[in-house]
Amino acid sequence: MKKVTILFALFFISHMVGAQNMEDNASKIATGLLAQYPGLSIAVGINDKIVWSEGLGFSDVVNKVKVSENTTFPYYSLSKSITGIALAKLVSSGKLDITKYANYYLPNLPLHYKNVTVAQLIGHSAGVRHYKKDEWMKISKGNCVMASESLATFINNPLVQEPGTAFQYSTFGYIILSNIIEVITKMPYSDFIEKEICNPIGVTDIALDQTAKSNINKSVYYDSWDSENLKAKIADDVNNSCKMGGGGLTGSAKSLAMLQLSILNGKILDEKAKNMYYTSLLDNNGQSLKYAFGLKAGEKDGSNYFSHTGSGLGGNGVILIYPGKKAVIVILGNIDNNAMNAVAGKIVRFFFD
Repeated sequence: MKKVTILFALFFISHMVGAQNMEDNASKIATGLLAQYPGLSIAVGINDKIVWSEGLGFSDVVNKVKVSENTTFPYYSLSKSITGIALAKLVSSGKLDITKYANYYLPNLPLHYKNVTVAQLIGHSAGVRHYKKDEWMKISKGNCVMASESLATFINNPLVQEPGTAFQYSTFGYIILSNIIEVITKMPYSDFIEKEICNPIGVTDIALDQTAKSNINKSVYYDSWDSENLKAKIADDVNNSCKMGGGGLTGSAKSLAMLQLSILNGKILDEKAKNMYYTSLLDNNGQSLKYAFGLKAGEKDGSNYFSHTGSGLGGNGVILIYPGKKAVIVILGNIDNNAMNAVAGKIVRFFFD
């Protein structure tokens, strides 16, 4: 018995030392990013739990307020991954058929949308345009409660290609999808996300931008950063609410990682819906668009992964998921700088078995 106890103790100590080394190595890389970001939040989930969640740097440089694991940032286009969850959930419940034309759910769409399917909107092959030059800031000054309020900006513009012919990234396409969610569920997009996706797993800080909820634990957003002198210029104020499920949500890194872990462990989507969520959409010729339900699809070292980036005035974020390893990492920062994108994979791989 003593020998077994000693062996168990040695195994436990070895495991704890290994885990600490993984976290130390990951933290070293993440801390190095502070030369380019005033503040960062990072969360890594493996199997069924968050194994590392930490805030680094400042959420408020002037008042020396540190980033915590509960600090919230703009998700920008990472919001699309959450919209994808909502869509997969509606498909699973039989309320949404992505093979149908979008005007089946939104009969008031202009005539040029008559051949656009829901699947094409999800996979960015519908031909809906993206932002025009200097349009991003104009849209970021509005305030929207419903996705239907966002449509006027682009809905009457002609499609930029024949639906289903090629990948054409469009945040506006995901605003249309947000509107479809509202019509099906008979509630505002953000309410459905909160009640049907976040609340069941105890996530409380994901919200539409510039709402009372989104301003709790909110980081200050910055336009420039002098890491040597700890000085930063505050970015112009923006309101991303009109981007809805295309880029209008805010939240913490930990909460977004928890959402993905819950999918990987069957807590939000059933097995069929989960597999669909992580399957790339196809073009008219049956070729992969390398884009699933709000996530880009890729492969590295024989492992399939899904990812997305999000950026805008005052923020940048990246999410990376390895379904086969039940691993996810989310990094969020309070300045528009994509340096984090290149290291997310390196950090999460420290935690692989």
